[in-house]
Amino acid sequence: MAEIFDERERRLWAAVEAQQLGRGGIATVAKATGLSRTTIYQGLNELSECPAGAGLRRDRIRAEGGGRKALTAKDPELLESLERLVEPSTCGDPQSALRWTCKSTRQLSQALHRAGHPVGRQTVSELLAALGYSLQGNRKTREGSAHEDRDAQFGHINAQSHDTRLRTLMLLAQHGELCVCELTQAIVVSQPHLSRHLGQLRELGLVADRRAGLWVYYRIHPRLPAWAQAVIRETHPGLRHSKPFLSDLTQLSAMPNRPEAPRCV
Repeated sequence: MAEIFDERERRLWAAVEAQQLGRGGIATVAKATGLSRTTIYQGLNELSECPAGAGLRRDRIRAEGGGRKALTAKDPELLESLERLVEPSTCGDPQSALRWTCKSTRQLSQALHRAGHPVGRQTVSELLAALGYSLQGNRKTREGSAHEDRDAQFGHINAQSHDTRLRTLMLLAQHGELCVCELTQAIVVSQPHLSRHLGQLRELGLVADRRAGLWVYYRIHPRLPAWAQAVIRETHPGLRHSKPFLSDLTQLSAMPNRPEAPRCV
């Protein structure tokens, strides 16, 4: 019967059987079927609420709002944490919107556990699919792994694919060196949001930082490979007079009380 009935039909059937047995019927049916007494009581309540001769409602199996809540509803930061984990290792095909990650679902699940988000591998797979990731990586073609800077080049492209990171690089290319407060003023983002993206640029070796008193300053890394310097050098002139890059420069120029620490320009 379990394979034929849905959960609503099972509890109503169990409730009818319990009614027929009379005293002790609920306990007997619960023991015989493995259903909980609470489920059988719920079925009895549904039967009692149905007027004599009227048919039972068939539009819902559970009461509205019933059932287990989605993990993303109970843990709103889960998706953002997963995105942060997979973003540095995200790959893709320029001819397709599909993305994939080099990290396994086991690794991601363990990392999320350490970050305070206890989820299993299957849940990670479902969340990745919802975010537009494929669980099967594309094989490399033609270029293969022959180019010594292949991974660095893809990392550089990925760094510039995000609006905040691209605007940060363009500001640093324009001014040489800026502190975190100047960048947040120019791009109009929160300090934690900017710091996360600056951390990713630093991990990729695209920017270098230094501390001067209370301020932390960032600049384009002086030992950036020649090909990466060329990309920034050729990108900057084409973007600095367009939105939102022009508004970033305006915001920065209007900033009062800018730090006066010596600059490494």
